[in-house]
Amino acid sequence: MKIQKIAARRAYLAAIFVGFLAPQLEAAADPADTLQEVIVTARKTQESLQLVPVSVSAITGADLDKRPIESLGALGQFTPNFTFSEQAQAGRTAAVVYIRGVGQSDVLATFDPAVGLYLDGVYMGRMQGLDMDMMDLERVEILRGPQGTLFGKNTDGGAVNIVTKPPDASAGADHGRLQLSTGNYHRFDAVGGVNIPLITDKLAMDLSFSHRGQSGYGKRSDGEQMANTDRDSGRLSVLYKPIDRLQFLLNVDGFTANEYQSSYKLIKVGPYYSAPQPALGGLSFNDILPQPYDNRWVTNNPFTWDANGPNSARSDLWGTSFTATWDASIATIKSITSYRRNLTFNDLDIDGSPVNIIAEYQTIKQHQLSQELQATGTSLSDRLKWVTGLYFFDEHASDISNYPILTDFGNAFSFSQTLYIHNKSYAIYGQSDYGITDKLKLTTGIRFNRDEKSVYRLKLAYPSGIPFDVSTDNAPTTKDGNWDSSSPRLGLSYQWTPSVMTYVSAADGFKSGGFNGRAGTVAAFNEYSPEKVRTYEGGLRSDWWDNRLRFNATLFYSRYTDLQLQVNGAGQGPGGQPVPAQIVGNIPLAKIRGAELEFIVVPLSGLSLNADLGLTDARYIQLLPGAPVTLSTPFIDTPKVSGEVGAEYTTDRFEKVNVTGRLDYGFKSAITYDVSNVAGLITEQAYGLLNGKLTFGVKNTGWSVSLFGTNLLDRRYIVGGWDQCTASALDFCVVEYGAPREYGIAGEYRY
Repeated sequence: MKIQKIAARRAYLAAIFVGFLAPQLEAAADPADTLQEVIVTARKTQESLQLVPVSVSAITGADLDKRPIESLGALGQFTPNFTFSEQAQAGRTAAVVYIRGVGQSDVLATFDPAVGLYLDGVYMGRMQGLDMDMMDLERVEILRGPQGTLFGKNTDGGAVNIVTKPPDASAGADHGRLQLSTGNYHRFDAVGGVNIPLITDKLAMDLSFSHRGQSGYGKRSDGEQMANTDRDSGRLSVLYKPIDRLQFLLNVDGFTANEYQSSYKLIKVGPYYSAPQPALGGLSFNDILPQPYDNRWVTNNPFTWDANGPNSARSDLWGTSFTATWDASIATIKSITSYRRNLTFNDLDIDGSPVNIIAEYQTIKQHQLSQELQATGTSLSDRLKWVTGLYFFDEHASDISNYPILTDFGNAFSFSQTLYIHNKSYAIYGQSDYGITDKLKLTTGIRFNRDEKSVYRLKLAYPSGIPFDVSTDNAPTTKDGNWDSSSPRLGLSYQWTPSVMTYVSAADGFKSGGFNGRAGTVAAFNEYSPEKVRTYEGGLRSDWWDNRLRFNATLFYSRYTDLQLQVNGAGQGPGGQPVPAQIVGNIPLAKIRGAELEFIVVPLSGLSLNADLGLTDARYIQLLPGAPVTLSTPFIDTPKVSGEVGAEYTTDRFEKVNVTGRLDYGFKSAITYDVSNVAGLITEQAYGLLNGKLTFGVKNTGWSVSLFGTNLLDRRYIVGGWDQCTASALDFCVVEYGAPREYGIAGEYRY
């Protein structure tokens, strides 16, 4: 709370500074260096970021090159009101994304993300493989708040829009680059790309690739690594323009990872394994186990783990999209057709010890097909700008999870759960901006959506494959459901001057209901309701001092109804022994309020300073009897204060080299990573990460050398975890640690 008050006070002082001193700065400014305009497609059309009446953080590919940021997860540490973390027990490529307190904590295919991730306009249906490599990107746009009108499917929290660099067919546009990097932990990275115009102004090809390799910063007691890196990514884009008004763009991308698991740490083992068990004739598990399972396996080092069982995280993902764009006389018509496939293996010794308590072998297969038809245009003498479209999404997924449990007693407790999921979504949408006057604009929009889901659940004994028991409570079960929604948006914006704009808006977001894929029994395989978010937002977008100072501010208030909440719990195995399970339900009402503040200034030639701040106050307001949370339980993955301060300096005063240096300090207040975190064990206290990069470019050669470092202060911080202590199921708690200090050197050639 103290941190939040200090941050709010500083933001208030910054607002006073801008409001009262900016006119004087304008009069005295030297326009030698100015802030660059950023063009975004946050509303499906290209427009200046400063004219968009939505809270958007946008970072260009050029800005990414100046920072040691190589993945979307790394970007999440430095973006206000945005967290990008792992679901600790679901593998290293499984992303958990939250914006303004709204997200989804489980990556299982029966659950949908509340923050949609889009790659070149294509919705990524599953959260495996979303920690994407930042190779040759045009920009990344993080849209906060419900984006239900235009982005639609499951974006009640917001959307992450990743835009890659398209091929360039113009004359003389052939270019390429190759960057090689090395550093501590035996790091070796190779990143490159090439753009080749094949037929001037008609046909071009762009090819990008990356390899990331590094030894793990964690280690198990048996000598195996944890948290290593072994990832390869590639993308091929082909652009063809048969005539001036028609173009076709084909994208094919792939990603593969063959790694050990993340850097886990066991932090507590409860008394359950030492307590008398009726099923064992009054003995405890520790009386019979070859080695006791207790706090002796809690290590002092955050990067050591005493497990000796399965330890791998492997993924193979690829996708393709075909976009046809026709610039007709009355509108621009666009068709986006996409197919994506995902194969992920996640094998983990969950208990963090050499004692055979529980392990997991998970196989996920998924493929999706999507089709979007979109039209954009202007009418009424350009006073009306509009976009409308149709959308279809079809997904098939399977999740097979095998759990060997207490195998020193045989296989009586072990089980396998199989899920087959089929999801469909249909939508029609439209949004318009109407110029009531030259300065006042009215935004209206709505999306009608229908989601259909079917889930087949089968629970078997492991490894025999026979039915788990004879009770009907574990019989094969199929559940089907469908949900309809309408998501409107209404807003007003006023352009006071060419560089000052204010807006107010109200928007709805929707995430469809579903079925509890983590259920331990058929009875717990329950249906949960859709969740909805209505957000009221007001904002200021302003540039001052001859475009050398920028101050943007957004205030928001969200009413969050039927929030979908997942809590670790216990199912029952033979003899009434607990097995891992999860409870899913809806919280009737929650409210979230907060702000985003952005400040950028270019005080001297070549020097820019920035400060970004996010404030979020998320609270449960109404609970049902027996709810697994209280009114004071914190939202997970939702720091009250988050942000970044940064400085960048570029000079060409040296005879033979250009020098660019950048420092960034990203900070977050306390973060809770598990709803079941009653004792506060799965909470990271306030922390900050300092990153830096210094680049020397040899003039007129294309050669450059960079020195870089991340977490330069060597901060220890957790990025995930699960609490089975207070859930009274497995009675142990595990956290996952982020990377320690890393540093290296990179050489690059561009032509």
